[in-house]
Amino acid sequence: MKKLIAELNLLFKKRYSFKQDLDDEITNKVDEILYFINSLDINSYRVELTNLSHALHNIGSKCVPYLILLYHKKYQAAIYKPTFEMEKFTYVEYDQDEVMTFINQSMDKYEGKGFSISEFNIPSLDERCSREIYSCVREIFIEIFSTPLNESDHTFHSIIMALSRRLSAQLKCQDEFYIQFGAYSEKLNLEGKYQLARDFAEEILICSDLDNMTAYGQFSRFSIYTAQQNAIDSLLNGCSLLTTIINSNTICSLLKRSMMIQTIKMYRELCMFDLGIQAYDELIHTFNLESYERQKTDMIMFYLKLMQGDKSVVEKSNSYVRVNINEILAHKNGSLIPWLSFISNVKANWSQLYKNAESLMLLENEIKNELPESDFNEIQSRILRGNKDSKESLRTSLVKLSDTRNCADYVHETNQLIVTANRVIENSVGLDVEGILLGHQIKSDGSISFNTQFALNPDMQVARTFDINPDKPSRFNDYLAYVLSELDKKPKNINFIWMGFVDDKLFSVVHNGNKFQYFDYVKCCSKKDIDYFVNNVIPSLAFDDTPKTPNIFVTREDLWREETEEIENKIPNISLPISDGEIVIFSDVAFSKYPHNLIKINNKVRSTLQPISSPLSLDNYVNNNANTINIENINVWAPVKEQDYAIQMAYSKLKVDIEEFNCDFYEDLVPIFHQDSDVNIFISHGGRDGSSGFNGVFPSDGKVFLSNDIFGTGKVALLFICHSGSIVDNMFSNSCHTLVKSLLEQGYETVIAPSWSLNVCIPGVWTKALLNKLNEGVFLSQAVFYANKEVSNEYPPQSAWAAMHLFGNPHLKRA
Repeated sequence: MKKLIAELNLLFKKRYSFKQDLDDEITNKVDEILYFINSLDINSYRVELTNLSHALHNIGSKCVPYLILLYHKKYQAAIYKPTFEMEKFTYVEYDQDEVMTFINQSMDKYEGKGFSISEFNIPSLDERCSREIYSCVREIFIEIFSTPLNESDHTFHSIIMALSRRLSAQLKCQDEFYIQFGAYSEKLNLEGKYQLARDFAEEILICSDLDNMTAYGQFSRFSIYTAQQNAIDSLLNGCSLLTTIINSNTICSLLKRSMMIQTIKMYRELCMFDLGIQAYDELIHTFNLESYERQKTDMIMFYLKLMQGDKSVVEKSNSYVRVNINEILAHKNGSLIPWLSFISNVKANWSQLYKNAESLMLLENEIKNELPESDFNEIQSRILRGNKDSKESLRTSLVKLSDTRNCADYVHETNQLIVTANRVIENSVGLDVEGILLGHQIKSDGSISFNTQFALNPDMQVARTFDINPDKPSRFNDYLAYVLSELDKKPKNINFIWMGFVDDKLFSVVHNGNKFQYFDYVKCCSKKDIDYFVNNVIPSLAFDDTPKTPNIFVTREDLWREETEEIENKIPNISLPISDGEIVIFSDVAFSKYPHNLIKINNKVRSTLQPISSPLSLDNYVNNNANTINIENINVWAPVKEQDYAIQMAYSKLKVDIEEFNCDFYEDLVPIFHQDSDVNIFISHGGRDGSSGFNGVFPSDGKVFLSNDIFGTGKVALLFICHSGSIVDNMFSNSCHTLVKSLLEQGYETVIAPSWSLNVCIPGVWTKALLNKLNEGVFLSQAVFYANKEVSNEYPPQSAWAAMHLFGNPHLKRA
């Protein structure tokens, strides 16, 4: 498996680093790996599919188009598979007291012990008893779907699932059971119990394999990851499911319908609207859907139109409700909660159109009468603008996130809270600093500081019990007090600045002088201004230390002066109340792509006046403490044996400039450091590819490293690698792509890297200045500021001196 994943990584590197035409090869390699994984036993399957998932998440959003292509090919083959109808269960009369006694005895056996559905057993029962118990259990199952879930009911619900599984096997109606089992996981997800939903989906996979019905477990995983907007795992599990279906002779019509409905939803979540509409047409021409299935599918399509920004969906949905309101109400929570969410989104986007949609307003009132007031208000508070309850809803959601045990799951769960976070920020600007900070917490990249306290053994994907209840974080109960207490532990005289976007507006919070000075929208600057600068100016920043002058009367200094003024005039200006002293920037995911060395506040590029750094998130910053680094031994690596001229030039200049320091130099293709060092310096080529960001470390032309393992371990990584400090946001998750984040996750406390192309004349003079300043005992942030100033004395353009950005912990100093 490792060999197959390495081959896949190599294909992606060649495709994006060297622009080779390998699209078919990549798609075929993923398919080859999936066929291999699907041939394994269930435990090996779980492990290896997880390994493939991790590999694809490391590759990032660039792998998604290949998964979509592979899914679509498999889907077109799977929908033409012959179908069979499942066994229909016939109800029988039963004695409710006797059945409930049996259920309670089952509960008593497992209460408080943790519970695994796959290991549950029941005594031998004759067919009559089995039919009576299953008739009762099935009705309980239906009741579960129509009422809100309660934390205390998990064991009872698990017993019902376990009984249903065992009895449905005896009565030969397992197809129906597994679809219902999967629907329960979706209900958990709908009510915000995301980790529990994934746990149940995993248990379904294990049970289905034991019952030789593995496709149903794969389908459940597919549906949960689709609902959680996890594009990579949704597609990956969907492709695995389709691989199983293609290898089967026939498919149950119920599973086929469910798979086709879920496919429409997946395409919608991926914003592949045309494919979603095509899948919808294929579904309704293949099946006569039952009432609930038809309503569920129509709701998916209404949301698709809403996501397209198609205003006609208001009148279409209004007409639909006028005709179908009784059926909608008949399905209770299964229909009411999705419809309330949809109506709330319509109100938030097109409030005037909604006021003319009489049937939608009537349905909203009916839902208000049917649902508990707390549930009704909680759903609306997540979506509607100006809702006073949205802050508490967001606070509750942040606490629930503590259950999540996988970093990839965590960043995708926050996707579902972005709308609520935006609403809270909108309600809070200028009024409530805590509300803005809570919203910013969600919109920041949480993966950089993901709490691994509940990390699992690498040989297991999830724990197969449902009694996991880790302590909920108390910090969100009074988040403002928590933030203030954490900032008070840090060095004094710091401007802490939160930056982020709501729609096109830029908002900010400023804390200095032991209080919050500002928490409002930023004047004079918008998201459009920031995006234009990042997309059109940053790519052109490449310092030339020997520019060609037009004639003898024009010096290179003249050209540099013009370049400096031109860049300065293009930098967006931000008006904020800040003081002297260091700046620490906390950016949300969307703002993090802006190089913080070029932040201009009150008409001054702040990195010319004061140290500035980005820890990438507040959580990452508070987890770091002021600490010491040993600079008596420094490792320096450059693959000069590859005979690349630019690398040799940068390396030779650096070696001369830092000869007074105790450094070990490594020149082979792969750095194998012979001693531990707190500070590791790397010189190589790096590339950037448009929206996918940093795309690799190149030791020479035609070669690229497949893994970040070359960077080893240490406290501080200095990367003289072009674009290695660049950041782009991941379009499919609430996170960003950057080598910097990978190294911080790998164990480095601080990474210093260029956010654009770096000239070979920079590393030597910059590093010498940095180490000299560190020897004076200052913080690393101050040393970086000083090093940048030294470069600017010789090379004034921002493209030269502002390239090296500090990420992570700014408050390290020499031992």
